Amino acid sequence: MFRQLLKWSLSILSSWAIRKHKIKLIVILGIGGSDIVKEILYTVLREKMNVRRNVADIWWDLSIPLNVLGYEDKQRSSVEWINLLFSALIALIRNKSNPQGLIINADTSKKATVDYWSKFVHPHYLVVLNYDENSLLTNRLLTQINSTEGKIIIKEKLIEKIRSKIDLEDEYFFSYGQKNADLKVKSLSDGKLKIEYKKEKVILPRKMWISISENISGALFSVAVLEQFALKSIAYSFLKYSFPKSMINRIKTNLSNSAINV
Repeated sequence: MFRQLLKWSLSILSSWAIRKHKIKLIVILGIGGSDIVKEILYTVLREKMNVRRNVADIWWDLSIPLNVLGYEDKQRSSVEWINLLFSALIALIRNKSNPQGLIINADTSKKATVDYWSKFVHPHYLVVLNYDENSLLTNRLLTQINSTEGKIIIKEKLIEKIRSKIDLEDEYFFSYGQKNADLKVKSLSDGKLKIEYKKEKVILPRKMWISISENISGALFSVAVLEQFALKSIAYSFLKYSFPKSMINRIKTNLSNSAINV
């Protein structure tokens, strides 16, 4: 009983916080690369906007509400949970609106968790790195996108695959890739990566992007241009990002997974 009341209370407070602080939820889904997109995107966006991201992995159903409310993601005693709820309530009443972005990379196969998150998670940007038509979370959040400004950021060739499963209008998609994509991403013969958006163009040297994929580069550049960042500004912040050794090892493992290129 206590846990159900706790979950309900956290969902109500999270919804309130999202509305009051105009939190832009940037949710990243997909096998391989979500950590990298989150970390580099955070590095890029914080140059010009107030933005946070989940530091620890999203490991249980209460991870997202705790991240929304700005509390450490950990287990607590009953008394500690009650104190947290009162603290969050008082902060929401007293504090002024503080517009911000929140980047979250999440995954779960538990229907109960998907049902719970969908009560208050309406992504402003939903980044789908690869689409698994059997993913409960991805399919649910595709229908939970912010109805006024929300965008689904996805590789161009995956759009029809999604539409075969879920009926979505063109206006909800922002694509990256080649041919008719909104953001064009192309590997050049000399190993460089060319990115084009409207009248802008940047070419990333091989050493700058080789540790990650075209897919990841396209996803993070897409979010940033939608937030009115110039391509050169994004590339500069990208260049400043240094990969932790543990993350580089994770990238190498993920790149061996063919799902990243689906």
